[in-house]
Amino acid sequence: MEKDWLSVASNVLFFIIFYMLFSGGLQAVGLAFTGEKFLESNYEFTTFQNLFTSLLDLVASTLLTWYFLKGAGISFKDLGFKVSFNQFLQAFVLGGIFIALAFVTFGILDLIETRPLPFNGSEFLVVTLFLFVAALCEEIIFRGFFMKMMQKYVGVFWAVILSSLIFSLFHVFNPNVTIVGLLEIFLAGIAIAYAYFKTGNIWFVTVMHFAWNYVQTLLGFNVSGQDFYSFLEFSKIEESVVTGGKFGFEGSVFSSFAEVITIYILSFYNSKKLGIFL
Repeated sequence: MEKDWLSVASNVLFFIIFYMLFSGGLQAVGLAFTGEKFLESNYEFTTFQNLFTSLLDLVASTLLTWYFLKGAGISFKDLGFKVSFNQFLQAFVLGGIFIALAFVTFGILDLIETRPLPFNGSEFLVVTLFLFVAALCEEIIFRGFFMKMMQKYVGVFWAVILSSLIFSLFHVFNPNVTIVGLLEIFLAGIAIAYAYFKTGNIWFVTVMHFAWNYVQTLLGFNVSGQDFYSFLEFSKIEESVVTGGKFGFEGSVFSSFAEVITIYILSFYNSKKLGIFL
């Protein structure tokens, strides 16, 4: 297949421009209704505002992905919307198990200390919905559009690499960002992109992505540098590439091991049986 780099570059550039304008505009309007002082540099979004703006972001992302895929001759249905409880359970375990293991390991090595936080049912529900919607939005953009479009023009290998690179660069302005953190997000992008290649199911990678962020959040880790409601908070955390520090688990070298092992496990995925080892 002859690679069409010009089509890739133009699609990426125009998508990003229209995404920033459309999604950014919708979110700004939404924030204007929910927070009068949201433009102030020290303004902190509420959990509800995060959910509300992520829903607006999902609307913009879905419409733009549908439109640009149509322009590339790809049907939106080709993103894959298979519903399988078996797949969803495996995706959740695969996305969250290594976070839990790292949490236990850090505790044993006395690299972290935690204290419980009071349970807040409404915050718990809203942050759960927010993290799921945010994961779905990112998967529609990065795996649904970028990877699908790039696969058509430059093949699977470059589609995985380039979509993961863009995925990492989209996090460059996150709070507490580090070079190690961006590299780890790039590797996480490769793991998720490989999962999408193996499953062909946007729901599978959405649940996997959601679990990755959700388990981090509930155990007290920051997610890509951002702090959300959790059951626990760290009273001590070593600021190093071992724990990831304030950026969260994604700034930890343990994240690299998790991603490599995840890719290895996914190599056993059986599309006919819709599962791993099953």
